[in-house]
Amino acid sequence: MQEKKIIVCNAVNPISVSCVAEFTIGLLLAVSRRIVESSGAIQRGEWVVPWHPDWYIGRGLTNATVGIVGMGRIGQAVFERILPFEVSRVVYYDIYTPIPK
Repeated sequence: MQEKKIIVCNAVNPISVSCVAEFTIGLLLAVSRRIVESSGAIQRGEWVVPWHPDWYIGRGLTNATVGIVGMGRIGQAVFERILPFEVSRVVYYDIYTPIPK
């Protein structure tokens, strides 16, 4: 990490946990709905007319399977925040934490 000048920090307080979890949900929405890709296409003038529902709309999170690696404070916060999006299931990997209720 030091060679590539990547800063690693620990989210120790509840505000940090919420911030990271919310940012994670934001990234999930951006990727699943292809927001960055469609924004770039619009800026480059590549928007196709007539519009078709398959172009730049993405799949979304509803009925999706979402994976979480690590079920510590941040993983659990992401789990709580993803449920209102009506995902079909959440799978996770954590060597320490049991399945959340």
